[in-house]
Amino acid sequence: MNGGPFRWTIFGLVILASLAGCKKRSTYGRLPIPDASAVTQILSDFQMQDILEGTKNMVVEAPEGRIAEQQREALVDKPRISFYKQGAISSTLNAPQGKIGLDTHAVVVWGGVTVVTPDSATLTTESLRYNPTNRHLMTDDTVRLEKPTSITIGKGLDAEPDLSRVRIGHQKIYFKSNEHK
Repeated sequence: MNGGPFRWTIFGLVILASLAGCKKRSTYGRLPIPDASAVTQILSDFQMQDILEGTKNMVVEAPEGRIAEQQREALVDKPRISFYKQGAISSTLNAPQGKIGLDTHAVVVWGGVTVVTPDSATLTTESLRYNPTNRHLMTDDTVRLEKPTSITIGKGLDAEPDLSRVRIGHQKIYFKSNEHK
């Protein structure tokens, strides 16, 4: 036997140490899910408002929110996020799952995300992050942005929540015909 029992003991300890550091992963694949003992509160009809400079910036609503105080985050089911610009709703985001930073108000949603603006622009993607510092939506996933006159498909996104300014990587744009108007 090469290395003897000492070598196998060290190997076993390294394996055990690496397994101990593993966390359960969500279906999104990149987000650790806190275990049940990390959840300190379960709230029905969860709501969180982000007020910036005295003006409503964002409202998160969900049928249920699980608060993990130690991680300072809320895990939410079926979040509906309304983004505001100059006091009016500029877009509404819906997703199956999400996570919100309780202190930062940073948002990560996944499982099939849709963002719709009042003028019917519709963005769809698998996952999305909202950075409250620069007030941008971001993803590295494939995205589809449908507007009344065009459809843009690409990979990666950096956009304002009202979809007025959008950067999509590796994009292909398809223009809709006007023959039915």
